[in-house]
Amino acid sequence: MTTRIKNAAAAALKGNVRQEPDLLKAVVWTMVSVVAFTLTAWSGREAGKHMTPMNMVFWRNFLSLVILLVAFRWLAIPLVSLWPKRPWLHWGRALVHICGQWSWMTALLMIPLIELMALEFTFPLWVALLAPLILGEKLTRTRVLAAIMGFIGVLTIILGPTVLSGGQVAPSFSAGTAFALACAVFFCFNMIGTRYLVRYDGPLTLLMFMVVNHTIMAFVLGFSTMRLPQGTLIFWVLLLGVSSLVAHFALARALAYADTVVVAPLDFIRIPLMVMLGVLAYGEPIQAIALAGTLLVLTGNGINIWNEHARRRGV
Repeated sequence: MTTRIKNAAAAALKGNVRQEPDLLKAVVWTMVSVVAFTLTAWSGREAGKHMTPMNMVFWRNFLSLVILLVAFRWLAIPLVSLWPKRPWLHWGRALVHICGQWSWMTALLMIPLIELMALEFTFPLWVALLAPLILGEKLTRTRVLAAIMGFIGVLTIILGPTVLSGGQVAPSFSAGTAFALACAVFFCFNMIGTRYLVRYDGPLTLLMFMVVNHTIMAFVLGFSTMRLPQGTLIFWVLLLGVSSLVAHFALARALAYADTVVVAPLDFIRIPLMVMLGVLAYGEPIQAIALAGTLLVLTGNGINIWNEHARRRGV
């Protein structure tokens, strides 16, 4: 029984480099990543009360590295088997992604969750426009429509209160807003880079090199303010590390089954989860216009998923 479990776990972790398109599996893996990313935001907001954003970036990646090394030993996976075919591209992707992680962690501590999500989720529009140019993926009118609907939904969430108040309520533009927009740009190129690298390396290789590179970079950049977590902070740091590891592994698996411009809009479902977290955990206000924007985002996702399902079945 133990051998069977190990073999199944190793196969799931390694996976095949190239997968046959499978919309259902892509949706399932994306949903796993959505829940895990939401837990990452919650634990990051709590941990950020006691440590700097770069410290959080270090601990989330260091803990992920420890978990991976333990898993490798238990599953008897040799580290040499995880060496990538294009290591320099992994370093480049890691540099882009750590900039996005740091920007996201910084914005997480400065602005409401709904605003962070709205600004972060402008990145699928850039993915939809750039992925076909960089990766050669097919850019259909439905995919463009889904991305545009999501972008309009985000703008509705951010600018809706200002429009309805006749300009009396000013949009929230601050340093936190700038960091959230910056993370959207970095995440766009990270997702495109991930989609490109899964053509050559398995998701475990992508995870391994990401956490190794991020741990090194974050330790060097955040060394002057580094601190050991204590008390309840230990729980939040542990949750931060585990949830982020699960989120990125699930995202890599989803991208192995579907194009970037399919997976990216699906991730919009994080918005209502973040709204619920903001309301229940932090008492952040929610308005009808924000719900309308979220509904528009989800409608765009539904159109995209239905079109992909019909296209796969040849309808």
